[in-house]
Amino acid sequence: MPIFEYQCGDCEREFEAFVTVDRKPTCPSCHGEKLSKLLSRPGMVSAASAQPGSCAAPAPVCGAQGGRCGCH
Repeated sequence: MPIFEYQCGDCEREFEAFVTVDRKPTCPSCHGEKLSKLLSRPGMVSAASAQPGSCAAPAPVCGAQGGRCGCH
């Protein structure tokens, strides 16, 4: 699934967007199209961390949708 991270050149908001050939990303806040693609870290999951209750560290806060995406 091609999900990329962007920063809007107009309002400076950082967000994630699902991009396809037919779907051009725009800023969810100001609908700007002047975007810079950000370099994101790959997410790695081991078998131990995939089991419920095995995570010792707090979940990272996601930047998508202002931290309200519910992905953590």
